[in-house]
Amino acid sequence: MEFNQYVQPACLPGDENLDLVGNDDCWITGWGLTQGSQDENVLQELNIEVRTNSDCANIWGADMIHDTHICLGHGQTGACNGDSGGPLVCRVNGRFVLAGATSWGRSGCQTAGYPSVYTRISKYLDWIARNAN
Repeated sequence: MEFNQYVQPACLPGDENLDLVGNDDCWITGWGLTQGSQDENVLQELNIEVRTNSDCANIWGADMIHDTHICLGHGQTGACNGDSGGPLVCRVNGRFVLAGATSWGRSGCQTAGYPSVYTRISKYLDWIARNAN
């Protein structure tokens, strides 16, 4: 892959307990459905709010949200069908960090009141180190 002004690597988190709540420089990207609101042939990006897991558990249910999750947004905009596995990156100390991977949510692109749920990459650093060659 060639890096340029549009394509850059993201770092892995340095801390298993990386807290991103309040970070206003977090972005999701994806090739999923846009329901006609955007060109689906163009990679979409969205600046999105990181919510607390306790707030998210109040919405989804305590048995659904774990410390291995990151919850994003309020459902008006966010990840959609086809975005699964796509990245959540946040700028931390001047560098973009791969914070999450699109995991699950309610079906559809606009799910008012329901945040999107991402896998928290920082909780899998040991697994990544063992399996990345």
